[in-house]
Amino acid sequence: MSETNMGERIEAGRLRQALATLVNPGEARVKQVDGLRAIAIIWVFILHCIWCIGMFIPRDALMAVVNEHATHPLFTFFIRGDLGVDLFFVISGFLISGMLVRELETRGEINLLQFYSRRLLRLMPAYVVVLLLFCLLSGENWRFAWANLLYVNNFIPTAQQCMKWAWSLAIEEQFYLLFPLLLLLCGTSARRNLAVMVALAGVGIAIRAWLIRSHGVELPIIIHERIAPQPFESYNDVFYVKPYTRFGALLIGVAVTELMRGPYRRWVVDTPWSAVLLLAVGIVSWVWVIAPPVFLPGSEWSAVFSITYLSAYHTVFAIGAAAFLLAGFAARGVGAWWGRLLAAKAWHPIARLSYSTYLLHPIIIFGVYTLIGLKEVPSVAQLLGAMTLCWALTLALSLLLYAYVELPFMRMRSAFTRVRLSRE
Repeated sequence: MSETNMGERIEAGRLRQALATLVNPGEARVKQVDGLRAIAIIWVFILHCIWCIGMFIPRDALMAVVNEHATHPLFTFFIRGDLGVDLFFVISGFLISGMLVRELETRGEINLLQFYSRRLLRLMPAYVVVLLLFCLLSGENWRFAWANLLYVNNFIPTAQQCMKWAWSLAIEEQFYLLFPLLLLLCGTSARRNLAVMVALAGVGIAIRAWLIRSHGVELPIIIHERIAPQPFESYNDVFYVKPYTRFGALLIGVAVTELMRGPYRRWVVDTPWSAVLLLAVGIVSWVWVIAPPVFLPGSEWSAVFSITYLSAYHTVFAIGAAAFLLAGFAARGVGAWWGRLLAAKAWHPIARLSYSTYLLHPIIIFGVYTLIGLKEVPSVAQLLGAMTLCWALTLALSLLLYAYVELPFMRMRSAFTRVRLSRE
């Protein structure tokens, strides 16, 4: 067999293996997470498809769109796709804390070297590939790519950041760096850990409130950098991308782990009406965050609501996300139905590709908008067509990134763990 044929077979085999993992969720996964993860990436994608239009059309046209649609329910919902990142944070906090708590309970310790190595093998390879691609295609702020590689890009000014949407990756890595140490201090008591996580989430709200008061920030939120560049970047630099203002959602995710063990699990899983209450909490929380037209230029809000909303909305949304996730673990009635919905196999391929999709989709959107020569506000049909094209291209490239970068390194990570265990 020629080397060319052998190479082609290897490449085809990798794609088949990748497709197999997308079709078959496997038994070890927390399947209820798939639905929320898929919703999160779709929501973020739709937001960026809408938001990026503002980078191609005249500023006056952008202002007209915002003024006309800022109170429309669908616009209000889709433009809040930034909350999809908080949904990712809740999921990450839940999954990572669950893994570490189990290790601490069974072994009495956490192997920090293994944990950090596994995180880097999981996240860094695909990130480096896309970061290199972005620097080659765009070149925007490429001199600051070092900050991305060190996961400190959220600590440099927004105007200087390379691959600006990667701020959330920095926050997650900063959380991964600190949380195992916090867990070692707290131990395995579900009650104590839950109290600590809730208290720290409260501290995050207090920090945001202090920053809001000290910087004189108030509603409405500036929706786009081209509307008012300096205030937009200032809001990002002070509030939006800093770990001490965004850790709340990750900590709420940890709280889900604590509620799913110890004395709390029976209430969540076995109480007939627990899912109804949790779904109600989720709906109320999300409506409180999403429904107010907080992006409407010139709108007036009371000082109390303004500071309360800006201080707490990320954490309140995360509480709602946690409630939706917990409801999916209920074994009876509405909870069982909700759990089956979240765990449906249709969500799994999108959820599995969500990391690659998150990395790639802004590059695809900007590329498509540039190629089609977008210069004015598109019609609904044109926007849907462009979004469909962007989504198809993003999924196709995400599959390649997943098959040839993510998946091999995930297997390397698993092999690394097996070798360590065999030596112990």
